[in-house]
This record gives sequence, C-alpha cells and structure tokens, in this order.
Amino acid sequence: MALALRITDDNLIWKDSPDETPWLEDGDIPADRISDLRTEENQLSIWMLKEDKSELSRCLSAFAANRMRLTKLDYMIFNVDLLSELNLDYIESKSNLRDKEINILHRDIINLSAKKLFSLAQVLTSKCELGRKEKQDVASLLIESIDKGWIRKESLQPSLLLEVEKISEKMAK
Repeated sequence: MALALRITDDNLIWKDSPDETPWLEDGDIPADRISDLRTEENQLSIWMLKEDKSELSRCLSAFAANRMRLTKLDYMIFNVDLLSELNLDYIESKSNLRDKEINILHRDIINLSAKKLFSLAQVLTSKCELGRKEKQDVASLLIESIDKGWIRKESLQPSLLLEVEKISEKMAK
C-alpha cells in the first residue's frame, strides 16, 4: 500500500467536528478544506511515501527548507488507493524542493474539477492521518538533513538559516 503526503496550511481546518459546524448539511464540509487543497492548473501536488513512512521526516525537511522562516509544518497522509476510488489520475512531475532525491517522489493529481476536488476533500475529511511538526522539531529535521548532506546549508534562505543555526547552538549547549 502506497501512501500520499500533502502539506496543509493548518490541520485545525481538518479536525473540526460536526458539533462545531451545525450549519453544514449532511455530506457537506467546511469550505476552508477546499481552499487548503490549493490547485494550480487544475493539479494538486502530493509526494509518495512507502507504507512504513520511512521518507516522511526527509520529505518534511525538504518542504521546510523551501520556506523563508522556521515555522510549524502541518501535513496529511492518506492511502493512494483513495485516488483511484475517486477516479482521480496522478502523474510523475517535477518539484523544486531543496532535497533532489525527495523531488523524485513528487506527483500531481491531474484534471481536477471543482466537483472532483470537493469529493477528494470530503473523503480526506475522514480518511487521512493528520500530523504536525512544531518549530523545534522542524529545526531538528533541517539540521539532520544538512548534516547528512541531503540539503545544502547554502541553499536555505538567509532568514531560515539564521533561525536554524540559533536553535542548533541552543541544542549543542
């Protein structure tokens, strides 16, 4: 079973219960979930993971390395079979993350319509695993990726590098 990873803006969007949204009709979902699945050219980026999630930390580090600042990192993981159940196709595509090996795991869900995107969001509401790495954990992931040579320190934005170095110094004490 292959898994898919998708970075989210805020997992709280995906966690609310029907008790918190009594205004929704049965089968409906909050619109914020649709906006969290931002598409570009009717495509949605995902990254493939093995069932054991062995690439997860490295993927998250690669995402963090592309940011301007050190922040929390929210994500969701779901079974790739959900895509075929929804008649959604995906293809290999280029990615521009700082870790070149992680770029190989990138896929785009293609030919998305509003209806298909809604169906995906609806299914993900109940069939995804949500995760979060706090700022300190993200820094640790970046430090590990730099130490292992997966990400070049010089490729980070100066503001991000400064924050990571400060946390690294604190951890060394």
